Amino acid sequence: MNIEEILKEIHYTPGVRGSFVIGRDGSLKGSYLSPDQPGKETALTISSLAKEIESASGRLESGMAMAIYLYGRDGNLIFVASDKLILAVLTERDAQVGIIRHTLRDAFKRFIKEEK
Repeated sequence: MNIEEILKEIHYTPGVRGSFVIGRDGSLKGSYLSPDQPGKETALTISSLAKEIESASGRLESGMAMAIYLYGRDGNLIFVASDKLILAVLTERDAQVGIIRHTLRDAFKRFIKEEK
């Protein structure tokens, strides 16, 4: 299964507005977005955020951040990271985060498996 197929699967989870696979260098490897979502700009922002969180985690000696949940007034950002990639989703404000987290975790496992 390729990146686009997995992202499409994620997108059909209720409450998901968009999904991304981002290289640790900030490059957009794939996305499946609602028409109102900018792709490359959002990917760069998520990549920068992941680097900042990773840096802060190191200073706090808590190890590498594996999953991040940002809850916003208008929607949420959830992402998981490995040393090579970031898998992120943008959700509606009232999305069922537990269901999305489960879907994201399963998809991430498939990406990691394909990386090897």
